Amino acid sequence: MDISKINKIPQSNVEIEETEYLVTACAGANGCPLTLVNGTEAEMGQKIASIIENSEITEKIAELMPPIRLKHHKLKISIAGCPNACSRPHVADIGIIARARPVLEGQCNGCRVCLRICPDNAIDLNDGFQLTDECIDCGICITPCPINVLDGEKYLEVLVGGKLGRHPHLGKSIAKFEEIEDIYAFIQAAIEVYEEHAKQSERVSHVASRLGIDNFGKKVLEKM
Repeated sequence: MDISKINKIPQSNVEIEETEYLVTACAGANGCPLTLVNGTEAEMGQKIASIIENSEITEKIAELMPPIRLKHHKLKISIAGCPNACSRPHVADIGIIARARPVLEGQCNGCRVCLRICPDNAIDLNDGFQLTDECIDCGICITPCPINVLDGEKYLEVLVGGKLGRHPHLGKSIAKFEEIEDIYAFIQAAIEVYEEHAKQSERVSHVASRLGIDNFGKKVLEKM
């Protein structure tokens, strides 16, 4: 990654919004150099919107929510192409964050470029290349390696249960997938679990909280 491009990162997210739902993709879709999914965030958002439209969840939301639906009544799904999470996946009903775990694939020469570039001081070179607990798998250190011995194990993390409002809380990590198709299967299964368990005025985040987020996640994974 060319670090000089960071100040030129596009700031606008891509939103697909209808009466019953809001799907948000980060600026990776607009050419952000930090993206870990090659700028496919908008494509993912469109696919997820299609899954929603082809399910019965919009009818379920219309049935359970007030006739005049405000923004906080909508199903919110947010996609972030890197851990900077500009699209705020942590406060969505379902959040998706792309990550890349740095892996040493050769002999480190101790040049310390990765150490200097890491914004979280998450690299220890005292005994070879080691990651500390501060590493959030952003992958920023990978491309600048001058001898190309760092690679990234990419994956997509799924968070469930985030929301703002009167009782805000962050989404909880439920699963990690290597393939985008697994994300679509998760969304489909999450919709089915919601349809089975939702009560009056409940969004996905409310259902997940009432059932227990781990239990909600277990039910979703069992359906995949």
